[in-house]
Amino acid sequence: MNRDTLTEWVIFCPGPLLKGLKLRHIGKYESSRAIAVNGAILKGFPVRYWAMVDNDAFMSVIKDRTAEEIISMSKKHLLWIPNSWIAQFKNWAPEYHHCFKIFFYETWPVSELSSKMPFARQIKWDECSMFASMALAILNGAKTIKIYGAGMKGQGYFKQGLENFRTQHTEKRWDNEKLSFNKIVMDAAKNGIDIKRILPRNYEKCSLFERLLRAWR
Repeated sequence: MNRDTLTEWVIFCPGPLLKGLKLRHIGKYESSRAIAVNGAILKGFPVRYWAMVDNDAFMSVIKDRTAEEIISMSKKHLLWIPNSWIAQFKNWAPEYHHCFKIFFYETWPVSELSSKMPFARQIKWDECSMFASMALAILNGAKTIKIYGAGMKGQGYFKQGLENFRTQHTEKRWDNEKLSFNKIVMDAAKNGIDIKRILPRNYEKCSLFERLLRAWR
């Protein structure tokens, strides 16, 4: 195994692009350096980490799983979550607390993740689960981060039933998130870290109608 492989991390996001993704499209990767974001855990790809910011994401996944499935997930995946979950989860969702407490986890102090980052500390790294996942990889020495399923536009998820009351797939949300993401990517490059979203060809190109519509807005 070469040195580049040892510092390569893979992140799976739950956007619609994840639906058609197959392991053969990705190639070999090390599951111990792979992260599923929120509902992407249900894709079933081998990953060590399950990353979430909001506990609602956990509940939207767990609610339809059997006891056997939940136990299996707890054995395979390590949660990456804010430390507020530990004390508050029972108050937030008492009906799911027995499920949560069987998982092992790693945490970051609420509102302090940005201060732990080696760059781009002005970005709120814990404002979304994808950024928190990127932080996990960087803090563990990643030099290459490949992100799948992060279309950052449009509605929905790769699988039905993952929506919760915090779901907000608006154009404004995506525009703001892209600005922060691009800032992270540029600062990461200055620090020798290559971060890239893996997208279908021409995915980012807008039609003339879409460009005119955006200009009119």
